[in-house]
Amino acid sequence: MNSEEDDMFDLGLEDLGDFVTITVEELILIVYDASGSMSESGSSGVPKYKEAEEATNGFIQRLQQSRAASSFYVAVAIFNNDVEEVLDTSSVLSLPAESPIQLPKPHGNTNLDSGLEWAEKKAEEFLSRDSDVESDARKIAIIVLSDGWVNRGADPKERGMKLANLYTVGAGAFGNAVEELLRDLVSSADLFKKDPTPDDLRGLLERSSLIAMRN
Repeated sequence: MNSEEDDMFDLGLEDLGDFVTITVEELILIVYDASGSMSESGSSGVPKYKEAEEATNGFIQRLQQSRAASSFYVAVAIFNNDVEEVLDTSSVLSLPAESPIQLPKPHGNTNLDSGLEWAEKKAEEFLSRDSDVESDARKIAIIVLSDGWVNRGADPKERGMKLANLYTVGAGAFGNAVEELLRDLVSSADLFKKDPTPDDLRGLLERSSLIAMRN
């Protein structure tokens, strides 16, 4: 990270308006595992899906408070046996300030590829939509969180390795094979985070959005 990026992180999202203009738009795609094991307790003692919900709501609230809030869009999906959209692409300014999203109770298996396919399509739609903003000034960040081995759907590696600005998160305790899969999906080791607290996860969401905005 260069000194300019360091300064940006020190300032935080509230001051991001000093670094971007209204001619830049960014979509943050958040894709969460909602298989049955996400009901188990996470690092804070509450269910892992509730930790993810808390971190996501805190992140959206931070974006809403940013002076660059009009530049940010968010979409959220969960995956278990298949993918389910929780929030369609929305400006953060259109979302309620209190509890912008609510994640459904987890169940079923782990079909990670369905979540990646959803993210791929949403990114394509955002980059090709009618807008006053040039396509090369539209940015994408994708964050995927999972806690278990893929046991449904296609192998996610081929699709995941094609996605730019992809970050992966391993929630809770999981085996080496799961960690290896999540690491293989990203382009460098620092784009994978293992067993974060809700505050850590919110920080990762913020960091991913800032880096994408600068690229």
